[in-house]
Amino acid sequence: MAARSHYDVLGVQPTADETDIRRAYLDLARRHHPDRTAIGNGGAVDPGTKMRQVNEAWRVLGAPARRRRYDLELAALLDQRRTQTPPRSAPAQPRAEYTPTAPSGSEAGSHLMGRVPWVLAVAVLGGIFVFTAYASGSGAGRPTRPTSGVPVPDMVDELAPGTCIRLTSGGSFLVMDCDQTNDGQIAVMAPLGGPCPAGTQLLDLPAADVAACVT
Repeated sequence: MAARSHYDVLGVQPTADETDIRRAYLDLARRHHPDRTAIGNGGAVDPGTKMRQVNEAWRVLGAPARRRRYDLELAALLDQRRTQTPPRSAPAQPRAEYTPTAPSGSEAGSHLMGRVPWVLAVAVLGGIFVFTAYASGSGAGRPTRPTSGVPVPDMVDELAPGTCIRLTSGGSFLVMDCDQTNDGQIAVMAPLGGPCPAGTQLLDLPAADVAACVT
């Protein structure tokens, strides 16, 4: 079906009655008849072509049965175009957010006890990474920073290899799906300040008291 509807060709609304349609057709037929209009007088459309469009519009809209059938086809086409419009994508949402918060005096002891297994695991991994980094020459001269003393978040178990993270302000960070905007995919975890194995980049995460080696 043409981009312009028969109603557009005649210059009437789809709700126009038979009298209005007939009047519009007769007016256009007089103005665009080839006997009264010559090609090349500055018109954008060949008068013969314009007259054929007007005649076809009248042939369809001037007969009640053909007009009803045409209206159904036109409505179906408009519905199809609406359903093909792509929906707006929702903004990316982080899976979790970590923000540094200093522990209160009453909570410091319980936070420390909860951190011991994790700190021990990080220390063992740190020894392995130090050996690997110095053997490859990639960790030479890297300063080691003290830990921030911020308790490990309850959801720090999400920081597993293959997880993607995005840094924010003040040492905070977001745990993201890897198909969303991120600052890297975790290869291994390390103590704050590193070092990291060759081929990875260090991202300190003070909010979790650890660092991530990302690719």
